[in-house]
Amino acid sequence: MTPQSQWTDSPDRDIRVCFVGDSFVAGIGDSTGLGWVGRVTAAGLARGLRLTTYNLGVRRETSVQIGQRLVAETTPRLAAAEDPRIVISCGVNDTMHEQEIPRVPLSETVRALRNMHEVISPTRLLLIGPPAGQAPWSGVAILRVGVRL
Repeated sequence: MTPQSQWTDSPDRDIRVCFVGDSFVAGIGDSTGLGWVGRVTAAGLARGLRLTTYNLGVRRETSVQIGQRLVAETTPRLAAAEDPRIVISCGVNDTMHEQEIPRVPLSETVRALRNMHEVISPTRLLLIGPPAGQAPWSGVAILRVGVRL
């Protein structure tokens, strides 16, 4: 199976997707309440997919914290799925500064994401990199995270 064919849509398959991550996954700040996860879900349903999605975004969580809850939260939701998938999006909170240092060093962010990939294998994984930030330091820091991921 090629990487592209792994994500091919089939309207008769039971597709279940867990979206795991931070406040961007949760849709915090979206005036419609949908967030990008809601929009992706709506688009899939409009295409006629048998799609069930779970928004598991938690505000302010780092990649390390997300990794700690990943298996416990996704396993019961995906256990009976014909086509289970996990989408992980995180990294911005790792780069946020507390006492003038990032909350999570870049090497730990990369290690956390590698560990997440290992523990969910062979479930299909899509990693969404962090969006650019507003703080002066965040643009470079987030770019570094995105490149390493």
